[in-house]
Amino acid sequence: MDNLVINPKTRSLIMAALKSPAHAYLFVGKKGLGKTSTAMLFAKSVMGDSLNSADQERWLRVVEPIENKKISIAQIKSAREFCNLTAGERVQNKVVIIDEAELLSIEASNCLLSILEEPPANTVFILIAHSKLSIPKTILSRTQIINFYLPNKEQMYELAEKYDIPSKAQELPIFSPAKLISLSTDSEEIDMLYEKANGFIEGGLNERLMIISTLHEKNETANLIDTMATILQSDNSPPSWRHDAESLILAQSHLYNNGNARLVMENLALEFK
Repeated sequence: MDNLVINPKTRSLIMAALKSPAHAYLFVGKKGLGKTSTAMLFAKSVMGDSLNSADQERWLRVVEPIENKKISIAQIKSAREFCNLTAGERVQNKVVIIDEAELLSIEASNCLLSILEEPPANTVFILIAHSKLSIPKTILSRTQIINFYLPNKEQMYELAEKYDIPSKAQELPIFSPAKLISLSTDSEEIDMLYEKANGFIEGGLNERLMIISTLHEKNETANLIDTMATILQSDNSPPSWRHDAESLILAQSHLYNNGNARLVMENLALEFK
């Protein structure tokens, strides 16, 4: 786990959890913060150090959406059958990792809840999600939540230096380690992001709507909003920065709460001075 760039607070929570594993965890945080990689390493640790790779593969079950569909009740029922298998003495715990847990169907969520209410012996569940908002509270209450925070500035600067990241990227608060590393081969993405952000701030309604039409993914919208926030914090911010900053905060909130990304940006285009 030493090779992963993880916020020190998150790392301390993980190390504490390893000392006395609970029956269920939720690893939650923005995309690209190493949740899945950490879950795999966490799983291997709680399964037992003496296991070979074949044993680790046998006693680790990964559940994830198939072809971008919801996680089905059949997948959770299969995981339940796996939990009921008897492992050898060398296996300290069986592990079930549920990736993108926010995509559990209602039926799958109810099935998972029934498992967590009476957790199988020597089994650890690790749910992975980008947000807690789509996870039922009944499931949240039966997991120990480990928040994955953004790495601190020192960690990100070290990473940027190691991979020769453009200086503009280092100013942005939006990039996870995985995203930051990807920019080492594509600095044009940063320039384009700044160009759109400045265009949105300084342009009129028509230009803003044109920029909105180029946004196809929700994370693109989030990145643009965060880049505008960075620009407004600079010394060259326009006189209306306070009103615009409040509008950005409101837009971020709506987006975080699963608001329609296009509607959020169209409202922002009208709100900006």
